[in-house]
Amino acid sequence: MDFMHILIGTIGILAIILIPGIALSLAIFPRKKDIGTVERIGISIIFGFVPEFLQYFLDKNFSILNNTPNTYLVLEALTALGILIRIIRLKLTGKKEPAQAGA
Repeated sequence: MDFMHILIGTIGILAIILIPGIALSLAIFPRKKDIGTVERIGISIIFGFVPEFLQYFLDKNFSILNNTPNTYLVLEALTALGILIRIIRLKLTGKKEPAQAGA
């Protein structure tokens, strides 16, 4: 294995863990002022393992196979659910995210 394969694999694994984790952390803490960046990254890493636990639960209880298409489906569904919950929670509170200075 050369360096590029290792780098691409590492980035892919981090993306698979962090993307649904960030979406789920945004669902629980929808505003930036709720928690800091370091805390959000830590919680995102923990929540990033939720899709694997959910797949294990689905496989053992409902006999849904643990294969590549189902893995992608669970990742996409949890990411979309996290973003949707964040949008709903922000609309219910009636407050928008404050604009960034210089953005």
